[in-house]
Amino acid sequence: MADYKAGDTIELQGERMNGFSHTFTLTIAEVYPDMYDTELDSFIPFVSIDGHWFDQDQLITRKHTRIGRFFFDCKITNTRV
Repeated sequence: MADYKAGDTIELQGERMNGFSHTFTLTIAEVYPDMYDTELDSFIPFVSIDGHWFDQDQLITRKHTRIGRFFFDCKITNTRV
């Protein structure tokens, strides 16, 4: 599991809602380790600085539109010191 924190930039690999694979690049604003559920989440839930939510293995916009799912890899590309 990725050990990201607020301020880190991550690459989250999964699928768009249309089924095509995609790598989402996000900068994390807040992390919610208390909301992590081993049965529903691939990674610890978070919200990005753009307002995208990652929860229950789905990436959701501020307008509550699901844009990603089925995530299998998370790589920290830039970490805040």
